[in-house]
Amino acid sequence: MVGIIDYDAGNLHSVENALKKLGRESVVTSDAETLLSCERVILPGVGAFGDAMRLLTEHHLPEVIEEIVRRNIPL
Repeated sequence: MVGIIDYDAGNLHSVENALKKLGRESVVTSDAETLLSCERVILPGVGAFGDAMRLLTEHHLPEVIEEIVRRNIPL
């Protein structure tokens, strides 16, 4: 399962559709438990990193991303 981090920014459904075309199962979520259970995780980018970081923080995701990296889950 590939997790796609949902922080109310980025074109999540384009990423989801691309994975579907590649035959990969994915989930769009901001749930920490779900993301940490994934084999791989995608953090979709946006053009304005400051805004993206603010949204990630509002969703309490920086800590989850740090844990994903600590667990060596490909990001």
